[in-house]
Amino acid sequence: MNTEILHKQVWGRFIRMPYGHLIDYADKNGHTVFPTGEQLQAGHPNAFAWGLPIENGAFFTGLYLYSLCEKYDFAPDETLKNEIKILANGLLILCDVCKHDGCIARGVADDGVSHPPLSSEDQAGPWLLGLWRLMHSPASDEEMRSDIKKRLIRTLSGIRNAGWRVSSEWEGVTGGNFSGKDWRGTSKLVFAAAAAKELGIIDDAEFERLVNERPDGGLYNRHEILSNGFAPDMIRETVLIQFWIDICAQLCVRELCHMDVKRAEYYRKGLAANAAVTVNFFREYEKYIDAERKPLCYDWRKLLEDIHPWNNVGEAYTEALRQLNIFFHQMSPGMSNEKSMLGQALFACWIAVVGGDKASADLAYECLADASERVNWAECGYCFAFAAESAIYCYQNSSRK
Repeated sequence: MNTEILHKQVWGRFIRMPYGHLIDYADKNGHTVFPTGEQLQAGHPNAFAWGLPIENGAFFTGLYLYSLCEKYDFAPDETLKNEIKILANGLLILCDVCKHDGCIARGVADDGVSHPPLSSEDQAGPWLLGLWRLMHSPASDEEMRSDIKKRLIRTLSGIRNAGWRVSSEWEGVTGGNFSGKDWRGTSKLVFAAAAAKELGIIDDAEFERLVNERPDGGLYNRHEILSNGFAPDMIRETVLIQFWIDICAQLCVRELCHMDVKRAEYYRKGLAANAAVTVNFFREYEKYIDAERKPLCYDWRKLLEDIHPWNNVGEAYTEALRQLNIFFHQMSPGMSNEKSMLGQALFACWIAVVGGDKASADLAYECLADASERVNWAECGYCFAFAAESAIYCYQNSSRK
């Protein structure tokens, strides 16, 4: 399959240089509006930077780094190696600009340093995953591995010391709980704990305690939760059908099959269960192809005209959610369509190719090939070409299944 058209879209429009971050959205020429340092330091338009093109810098860059390492396994070359280095250095920046250990910035302002004060497990999880994958890849050299190891130790130590929660830049405030009983958080906690054990941050006894612990007094321990997949969470709360967030957790569990071999069968069972759930979503991209095109907006600054004051994290979250709804449903409904139709399908396929049986993985790959040919990627405002490209590489790197 020719992924060149996808790769050109990603690198021509959505990789923000010189920082090496994969941004959320840009126009057909790669132009978008980045926040100023003053805006982010004030928490404007919101403390999470939701609705801004830097909203998911750590999230998307970490996932894309993982997939390029997948490609390097079967098609190594110097150009690819340089791209991997650009993304890795971008992720290191998102650690270095933070003053608190365990905090990973979503992205940076036009000054290259200022960043939103609040992060999340959605950002920290892919950041950890991508850099951990590179540290074990032939695409990294000794210097890069050393640089990554230092940041991983700093971040994992901070997350562990905060009770497996992601730190923020507000003193004493944490978020992004890994330690609940939901599948997504559990997958990232067990992966983070396995990486922490490998790096000498925790010992075998602590890892075993975490894996065998029954969170919140529940019926299942953590590796049993992972064996059930994410369907129980989605049945309980349908808003959790968010495959673009689930893919990081799926990849974390995929890696656990190699990191925690004695429980690999539990992990594989959960991976397969998730792939089975996603099958009915593979062709959602066809709805996007057939849908009427709605407006795309690349200038979020209208949100600055209506900022509701907040006094604590809960109020800041409510305000960010309000603004996110305004941006995607009123200002840029075209991106909302891309996210709910095209993005959902691509991430569903990605989940299946890394965890499903051969039949579901092959079907997902066929859908990815069809979408790659039929979607007009140049008219898309969102960066989801990276998801299609990434899923293809994960499928092609069958040696890691």
